[in-house]
Amino acid sequence: MARKKSDLEDYQAISPVPRGKVLLESAFNAYRQSRDKAKNTKYKTTLTRSKNIAKESIKSFSKSARKQLQNITEDFPRAEELDKVMLDLVQIDYDINDIKINLGNINWAHDNIRNIEVLHQKKLSRCGDEGEIEKIKKSFIGRASSLLKQIDKSFTFLENYRRYLKELPVLKDDYVTVAIAGFPNVGKSTLLSKLTKAKPEVNIYPFTTKGLNLGTVVKDKARLQLIDTPGTLNRPEKMNDIEKKAYIIIRHSDIIIYIFDPTLSYSLSKQKTLLEEIKKMNPEAKIITYISKTDIIPNYRENLTEEIVDTSVHSAFSLLDSIFQTKSR
Repeated sequence: MARKKSDLEDYQAISPVPRGKVLLESAFNAYRQSRDKAKNTKYKTTLTRSKNIAKESIKSFSKSARKQLQNITEDFPRAEELDKVMLDLVQIDYDINDIKINLGNINWAHDNIRNIEVLHQKKLSRCGDEGEIEKIKKSFIGRASSLLKQIDKSFTFLENYRRYLKELPVLKDDYVTVAIAGFPNVGKSTLLSKLTKAKPEVNIYPFTTKGLNLGTVVKDKARLQLIDTPGTLNRPEKMNDIEKKAYIIIRHSDIIIYIFDPTLSYSLSKQKTLLEEIKKMNPEAKIITYISKTDIIPNYRENLTEEIVDTSVHSAFSLLDSIFQTKSR
């Protein structure tokens, strides 16, 4: 069954990918249960009995294994189903071809287990020797098990990919996207926690935010999704993967909150330069600048250039009002 569009938008809904040995053991359980059930059925001859027990056992093993493999391939979104933001984020850490290859390996195993089942069922139908029946069963189990072992690395790859997707924000098309940007340790995560119910990790050292923290705010008909982006140092030629994620969100946001921090070791001049670069990245976005940690430096205005003071808001409350005013225009 194909996944619904609503499921595709929530990558946390993807089920954990089992290891090959776990999937194999589940198939063996189905095999044993079917075998035991078939043993309690009456048959005209012992040969018919042995053949039917073998057929039902092989059928159940194949059905269980193929169902689990099918669940894996149906659970993951195909590359063409990812929106532009998600695709860009995924490609920071994953090659799309690698994803396709590993999902293809799962499909390959699914189809081949079915082929092996059909082959061995035909052999059982033609078999007239009870001793040969046991050999056919062992042949099927051996070949099916070998197939699953061959793709064990794909199970590991896809489970790691699933965990990666789970950490990415689920962006909603009907929400206005607001990126919180700035140098590392300027208070982006703290601001997100003030504006929304999100509880991001907050520490005193730079690059606390390794991923993308998301919070939402709804007021009347306005719906906002605020993203705390990892800190960036304005070094396009030396960007790490954390900074790349920040730039992707910034490029695709409707509104950008840029945080100035008067306590930061980076000069205000450097912070201003980064702001100008961000404006170039997304010239269509509305920029709202915000001054953080004003409680630490009461006379912070004296340390800021006139231009920054005139274009900034100085409290989370006034910031939220500014965002909604921007949305309503």
